[in-house]
Amino acid sequence: MDIYVTVMPSEEQLLPNGTSVFEVTIPEIGVRQYLYLPFDEFHRFFYAPEGVEADLLVVAGIIYLVDQLVSRSLFSDNWTRELSLSIPVENSLLWNEVSTLFADALQFLTGDEWQFVFDDRTVPIYHRRNRRLRRKSLYNASTTCLFSGGLDSLTGAIDWLEEQTGAITLVSHYDLGSTAKKAQTHLANKLQREYPWRINLIQARVGAVSQVYGSQDIFGQVQNPQIKETTFRSRSIIFLALGLYVAKQQSTNQISLPLLVPENGFIALNPPLTDARLGSCSTKTTHPIFLDRFQSIVEKLGILNTIHNPLVNKSKGDVLTQALNQRLTYELAPQSISCAHPTRRQGWHRRNVTHCGYCVPCLFRRASLHKVGLDNGTHYGFDVWAGELGMTEEIAADFRAVLSWVYNAHYSGRTTQKIVNRMNLPVPYQETAQQVIQSGLNEMAQIISDKAEGHIKQWAGMENI
Repeated sequence: MDIYVTVMPSEEQLLPNGTSVFEVTIPEIGVRQYLYLPFDEFHRFFYAPEGVEADLLVVAGIIYLVDQLVSRSLFSDNWTRELSLSIPVENSLLWNEVSTLFADALQFLTGDEWQFVFDDRTVPIYHRRNRRLRRKSLYNASTTCLFSGGLDSLTGAIDWLEEQTGAITLVSHYDLGSTAKKAQTHLANKLQREYPWRINLIQARVGAVSQVYGSQDIFGQVQNPQIKETTFRSRSIIFLALGLYVAKQQSTNQISLPLLVPENGFIALNPPLTDARLGSCSTKTTHPIFLDRFQSIVEKLGILNTIHNPLVNKSKGDVLTQALNQRLTYELAPQSISCAHPTRRQGWHRRNVTHCGYCVPCLFRRASLHKVGLDNGTHYGFDVWAGELGMTEEIAADFRAVLSWVYNAHYSGRTTQKIVNRMNLPVPYQETAQQVIQSGLNEMAQIISDKAEGHIKQWAGMENI
């Protein structure tokens, strides 16, 4: 499927925030959309410099947009999309040199077949640097850190603040209508009180224009797809591009600030819970292989900021038990958000909470909090261990997969070694994978043993344990 990206040439055709209009058209399915970029916010912090790191954000934004616009159901296997993109950038020669590597990394991330052709862009991304906008000051930071508002990113930031003495810049992405932005702001304010003059927070949204952010003229031309895609496997490329853009702006000629990507090793490696989740059906948002490939690409583009996951050797329970400031971490943990879909509250037993209770992130969050005595089923839309969710309900698919995984570990001889072998991991990753998978299994088995209703224990094969 061919996807074309063009930039409106006239400065009269700008989004209200002063960025160029990047039009994404997909003739085969009659789709037209426009990319929203937060360069007016970057203006307030850095005067919105451009360069290869700005182009990386544009390219990442377009990929994220396409990921949402093209349904997997349109392709023969209902999964693998064949996507060919033409994207304008400032230095097409440089980008075309890494186009194949970029496509390979994205294939690993999303499970699709990508092709890229990069053309020269002759207009700037942002047009209003001469305007006087209210300046937002920043402390001189020693590192940048992705900050989703989740438990791992919160703990990773606190651990760094405990180990180091400098300031940290927290970089957050949020979607319209999500609860993430509010949680990010709240937690950053709490950290600022604990570690005064050491916290910067930069929040941004990259995605489709809307009636909120887009001009009426542009929004009136939007043609959204009839069939929506919901998998969004490319999200991490937005997070990384945002983090690297900020890291580059706060770097000096002598020091390139690193970018921390705190994600527990179990979720980063994301072992398949069932046979149906093998291969590309298992998300790889922060998988170490993808991060290594992405790091290699950005180095070739001339971006020298390193990407590091400080929690890759830990399960989620390990992240909490080994937290360097347990008092603060445990105090703020219930205020973090880990849920995969916190706004889908129809049918929840408790609709005033921010976690569904039945998605994979919620299930492993509960197991980790139980490990340190902080789990509370009333903090979730469904207390699955108390039997509030029917086992055969459609939304219980993740719940059934987790119970099946525990069952197979006990009765089908599916040891952690066999799980790792099925993941086809390179040798350097295998020892860590075995360790975090076993820890994750132990944590899940413990909460089942301690809290699950009898029929749930039977599903997990633990009724006699």
